[in-house]
Amino acid sequence: MIVACHNRAQVTYKWLNSLSQNLPANWELTLIATDDGSNDNTYEVLNSSKLVTQVERGNGSWYWAKSMSHAEKILIENYKIDYIIWANDDTIYFKDSLRYVDKSRVDNPDAILVGQFIEPASNQLSYGGMKKIGRHPFRYKLIETTYEFQECDVFNGNFVLIPVSAQRKIGGIDGKYQHGYADFDYSIRAERKNIRKIILHKSLGTCSKNLVDPSDFLTLKDRINFLRGRKGMPLRSHIRYLRKYGPIESPIYVLVPYVRAIFNIKPRHKIDY
Repeated sequence: MIVACHNRAQVTYKWLNSLSQNLPANWELTLIATDDGSNDNTYEVLNSSKLVTQVERGNGSWYWAKSMSHAEKILIENYKIDYIIWANDDTIYFKDSLRYVDKSRVDNPDAILVGQFIEPASNQLSYGGMKKIGRHPFRYKLIETTYEFQECDVFNGNFVLIPVSAQRKIGGIDGKYQHGYADFDYSIRAERKNIRKIILHKSLGTCSKNLVDPSDFLTLKDRINFLRGRKGMPLRSHIRYLRKYGPIESPIYVLVPYVRAIFNIKPRHKIDY
């Protein structure tokens, strides 16, 4: 298992406690955590946990993609494992949810399994698997699963179980993205290797949705700052993703988010990088 953490010690502690309470008895867990330059006691929380095998430290500028890529490399190169699990430390697991993951793993040994999460207040779906909508390279919609083991086009990285055999075909997480995009990138590479991406029908727990679009902000300054920030749509990552997966008219999609931000145009479908 790999996880990226930064400056939310209490949240990280609650996640570790939830993981401890729900860990299947037959799992031999190797957990590599990257603390990306926290200045609270996140590192100490991780380092003192019996669940955590190794804590790596970033310089505060790694964010999700590089932190996860680094942890994945440590895990693959130094430990004997059969599966890699991506986890987020802002999730809380439901009772027996990881046992459900384990059963699903046995039923689908070669597939990537994608966990769904719901908003704690509303019980609305917040993260999971998505389907492509139209030609737009960033237009995806969360799938409200209607049956067990429904497949998706791309997935959020909040909880993803990946067989090592699949990882060897796909390759590692692309740590050159500034924060997000890497989970969508990985999803597309899996698709190109004909590896199934299955959504787990039962929600695994709760996870609050982050602000993911410029239209979530009221002022023009805040909308532009969001776009430019690492957790928004930073230009370098945006261009990298479009160069790899965008259509021939990709230059248009570099400008579209800024036009929308200036005129506060709301998208028909929001996405989460």
